[in-house]
Amino acid sequence: MQQSSHQASFQQALSPKASIQALLAPLNRLDRRLQQTVEIARILSGTAFDGYLLGGTDIIPSPSAAIDADDPLGRVQKAFGLSEFEVGVLILAIAPELDRRYERLYAHLQSEDIRRPTVGLSQELLCHSDRERQAGRDRFTPKAPLLRYGLIQLKDHACATRCSFKLNPMVMRFLLGQPMTPQLSVHCRLSWPTDTAHVTNSPLLPGLLNRLRSGSVPGALALNFTGTGAKEQGARAIAATTQQPFLSVNLNQLFQASGVSKPEVTHRAKQILLQAQLWNAVLYLESDLFPELQRRWLPSAIGQKGLEQIAITTFLGQVADYAGITIFTGKAPSVPMANEGKGIVTIPFTQKTADTSYNYWQACLEAAQSTLNETDLFRKKVLNTSLEFT
Repeated sequence: MQQSSHQASFQQALSPKASIQALLAPLNRLDRRLQQTVEIARILSGTAFDGYLLGGTDIIPSPSAAIDADDPLGRVQKAFGLSEFEVGVLILAIAPELDRRYERLYAHLQSEDIRRPTVGLSQELLCHSDRERQAGRDRFTPKAPLLRYGLIQLKDHACATRCSFKLNPMVMRFLLGQPMTPQLSVHCRLSWPTDTAHVTNSPLLPGLLNRLRSGSVPGALALNFTGTGAKEQGARAIAATTQQPFLSVNLNQLFQASGVSKPEVTHRAKQILLQAQLWNAVLYLESDLFPELQRRWLPSAIGQKGLEQIAITTFLGQVADYAGITIFTGKAPSVPMANEGKGIVTIPFTQKTADTSYNYWQACLEAAQSTLNETDLFRKKVLNTSLEFT
């Protein structure tokens, strides 16, 4: 009952009505900042006079001040490690999506007819000193979270401060409590599992669930489900145990729909990872090619590959950056390989556990236990190393 209540409140907090309500206070603070900036511009142009020049105007709190951690903005801030300035950038970007009058205000405050917020406008509205403005400018570099994770889309301009930006549609839908885009929902299913029932055909899984309940494993966890059996049921039990959403991705459908071109696969991979990061979801990746590739994490062991295999390894190169729980699996049966890739815990499944020798299961358990105890391996550097050739 406690888990159901938790998940119900989680979904309710991210419903369209609650999401819009959560944006009202930040937008109200943005309105006050905009009004003050317009008044200052009128004063400087000589068309108005205000007590501001006499020091009578208080500093208005930042639009991103006092964001509730359970609100969509707060969840995005935590998921991507955003600063207060970066959250303010998201508020600037989403405002025109809710009310087109913001476009006219932005255009009025910028010398050119730019109806989207720019780097310069964000500095003017969100910063109070030259030091803060420089720090804000650094938040628009490729390695900073806003662009690294694709939260915003930056439009090039000859002048850096004139670069306009808009919100990534996926981020906007999340902040507004809307479902995934149709293009993504074809390949992905987002759900909230509640059943933590014991999965009988994987002797290692109950121990992993117990460690997850106690919080004794790191958040960045890579699992390789091998063999046959109720693997999705086991993955859903992990999501229910950690009280996280469950994002299932059918990579076979993904590659058939998008072709096998590396740019398209990379684009789709970034979309899926962004969706998983937004929801802090357990990421369940399913492909018929995983049984073949699971023995070949190291580039020296990979020989000639078909186009779909190249797509798979390209996708894995993107997945290595995911900081949550990732589960790799395939529908086809395979011989369980006991933790051949360091940093990836192999969880074997079988339809007939009685036919599997005790020594084999004991070896798998020891390999998994060794990896779980070495938390630094969960950085998944092995994936980054093994997939550089893509």
